[in-house]
Amino acid sequence: MPGSKSDRAPGEEPPANHGGSPLFSKAQTVSSARLAFARALKAIGISTNEAAAEARLALATILKVKDGSLVIEGDRLLGEAASALELVLADRLKRRPLQYALGQADFFGLSFAVGEGVLIPRPETELIVEAVLSRLQETGPRLIIEVGGGSGCIFVSLLKHFAGARALVFEVSPEAMRYCLQNAAQHQVEARSQVLLQDFFAPQTGAILREAMAIEPVLGKPRPIAPIFVSNPPYIPAQIMASLEPEVQDYEPHIALRGMDEDGLGFYRGFAEALAEFCPPGLDFFLEVGEGQADAVAEIFARHGFGDIDIKEDLAGIKRIVSGRLN
Repeated sequence: MPGSKSDRAPGEEPPANHGGSPLFSKAQTVSSARLAFARALKAIGISTNEAAAEARLALATILKVKDGSLVIEGDRLLGEAASALELVLADRLKRRPLQYALGQADFFGLSFAVGEGVLIPRPETELIVEAVLSRLQETGPRLIIEVGGGSGCIFVSLLKHFAGARALVFEVSPEAMRYCLQNAAQHQVEARSQVLLQDFFAPQTGAILREAMAIEPVLGKPRPIAPIFVSNPPYIPAQIMASLEPEVQDYEPHIALRGMDEDGLGFYRGFAEALAEFCPPGLDFFLEVGEGQADAVAEIFARHGFGDIDIKEDLAGIKRIVSGRLN
């Protein structure tokens, strides 16, 4: 994993910023600290809007207040928070992602523990959660199969917001699996989830899926479970990886970013083939895709017998979520 964590020992004094004295002090106001934090980020090339947003997030997280309360808290003195803010900024000036520096990321109204070795949840991925919750409202509780659990943000959010649903999660990274389990426990959904350190494309996957979808009694009669399949797989083509910003290129796990095959669509090809082979008709799938990939992914699944295929755009107008059902 490129990049490195801070080598400061616990309790060690934070380093001075810009080669001088510490930027923050206990007697400094929240408003002054927010402006200073944003200016320091702008000085290393972070855009004005992003720098301001990160300053708000850093202070809100450290002070344990809502982002919108910072204006009200503007005259409050930093106090002991000054030291923590100094540490976060020192990490951020190395282009370490803010969420790693804070140790957490917000997603779908919940807070998730994150760090090196796990992909930081993105706002556009919330579209998958919204779409699956809408389907669960129509059908009732179902088994959710996820490949690439990462921080657990998708399956944990789904289980947290829909009682009775359960999840089977495949994750190949031991580091990411640790965050999956930690976040599932934090949000009290571990009893309804099973996280496997398992490659979804390994030979034993068929047996694992058949056991998970075993016939269950419903009103005294058996029926097969038609699950919901979700994934935000690695989909960035190899030639684009080198152009990613330093926060992503140097710190986030490439295993969660770089797609299989030259075009980045290898995971989708594998998913379509495996789901068509192992899962019953009625299976719903919801997949996040990269910019410009949605139509190709939709075609891949159509060729494997999936119908009702739909494509949803994110707030930027990018075709982001492809969904459908196995006929």
